[in-house]
Amino acid sequence: MKVGDNMQKWNEIRDEDSLKEFMERVSFFHDSCIKEMHYLSGAYVNENMDMYPVNDRRILRVIIQRQYEEDSMIEMEFQGLKYLKLFPADEHYTCEILGSNIILKEDRVIWSDCEDKTDLEDGDTGTLVCASKLRWRPISGCMGEKEFLKDVDINHILDMLNWNNSAEIQAEGRRLAEHINCLSIFMQPMGERYNKNIWENCALILSGKKDALLEPYLPELLDWIRDLNWPGAMIILERLKRFRNYEWLSCTMKEKIKIAYVLNAEQWLDNLFELFTQEELKGYLEDEYCQRLYEEYLNDTNPEKEEKYSLEECKKEWELT
Repeated sequence: MKVGDNMQKWNEIRDEDSLKEFMERVSFFHDSCIKEMHYLSGAYVNENMDMYPVNDRRILRVIIQRQYEEDSMIEMEFQGLKYLKLFPADEHYTCEILGSNIILKEDRVIWSDCEDKTDLEDGDTGTLVCASKLRWRPISGCMGEKEFLKDVDINHILDMLNWNNSAEIQAEGRRLAEHINCLSIFMQPMGERYNKNIWENCALILSGKKDALLEPYLPELLDWIRDLNWPGAMIILERLKRFRNYEWLSCTMKEKIKIAYVLNAEQWLDNLFELFTQEELKGYLEDEYCQRLYEEYLNDTNPEKEEKYSLEECKKEWELT
């Protein structure tokens, strides 16, 4: 089975027609059971112990398995979760779904695993979900007790990012990578299996990360824009232009500008100068090399140069000095 073959395209519930089509296709979830759930809030604490205390994701994923040959496993993704009421039956009772209910309102969708209920009261067992949006898709080849929504294997995600895959599979790989905050694996990997064939998607993933997560990786991001012909380089450049921790960015830029001058790397200097378009950043770039770069490019007097050394050689030389 090829990467992503078990994951079919998402189907949006947009109106009563798409809702009716979905419920009839899954027989109102008759003879089904909720297998697992996963909730992503959007809040987190980063490696520097800084908290982002905002529930700006609120995504609930629900896996249901059915006693039907067709569409035997369904994933529902509730976006913009408003509330979840979960009263599971314990091991002394069975939990099969005999019928379910979905109500579509102007600003929300409500799903219940009890066909005659749109709310749960004390003493009831069951599940009730209310969210802004709902989409679903069938999953094949994953029946049984093995967990489906556990942390997805990183190699599986990287496989999906390969530019030879369909656009849909690549998009799903990027979506699965949204929860990954250890970003070093996306910094221009150069292995036999993962290399420039995933750089574009890696750049798209990184461009969606917040400044606090990207701060430790600024040296690698500035290295990426040495050549704007590299896959993903333009995406990284545009993301760096939106970076707002100017003090942190300027410290890293100063080092890279010095290295670029030692290398006589004209193209890299061109690209680094692009970041000078941020007026707020200029005030932090006042050392000798930064001023030299600004004045040369401002007056269009930058001489032609050739790269003399590799970046790693330059880094070693700079550490010695």
